[in-house]
Amino acid sequence: MSHLLRHSIAILIFVLACGGWLLGAMDTPLLNRQLAAQHALATSVAKTGGLDLMAEQRLAEAYWQRNPDVAASSHYGRQGRTGIFGAREHWLSHGRGEGRHWGE
Repeated sequence: MSHLLRHSIAILIFVLACGGWLLGAMDTPLLNRQLAAQHALATSVAKTGGLDLMAEQRLAEAYWQRNPDVAASSHYGRQGRTGIFGAREHWLSHGRGEGRHWGE
């Protein structure tokens, strides 16, 4: 095998390894805003001693009822990637500053 071919293969392996690392890194809170928000919420919940999922569902439903634009969101809405935590995440990130009401 020629020196040039071995060198090219080594570079290809390096590039593929870096690409794999980058894809993996995209699923960490460091590079993924959605995961960062979920991590922040989980940390907050842990500090308060837990979360009542039934209460969270009621609060999310109330928020979505008042804010149909949020309910329809692919990120914060009922069918959104953040699930029932999307409503609270939206309110913390945007809704509070917009003057939207949180709670039942």
